[in-house]
Amino acid sequence: MQEFASQCKACQAKEMVSEISDTLGDLRSQSRDFASQMTSFRATTDGLIKAFEELATLVEAEKLRAMAARSAFQSVDKARSADSQQLQIVIRERQVELERLRVELASLQAVEQEQKDVMQQIIHG
Repeated sequence: MQEFASQCKACQAKEMVSEISDTLGDLRSQSRDFASQMTSFRATTDGLIKAFEELATLVEAEKLRAMAARSAFQSVDKARSADSQQLQIVIRERQVELERLRVELASLQAVEQEQKDVMQQIIHG
């Protein structure tokens, strides 16, 4: 009976060794699969990081271009505003000059009329 018990223990030990060996084989296979998945994941994330970095560079360049365009627009707008103000000043100066010339014309016409009246009085006398 002891012999049978020791044979059973030997059989059990062989079975355990076989199960452990199978389990270790499965673990190795799963470890390889996991390592392969991690390598694939790393490659994918590296690609995404590179794409985001390129996108960030493009966004930054576009941001700088937009800032330059806004600055140029503001400069043009300020120049237009200054030109408009200058034209308003010139218009106002010309209006004042026109009014002065109208007053002067009216005054000269009055003097002319007085001179005509005096000449008529002298002639008709």
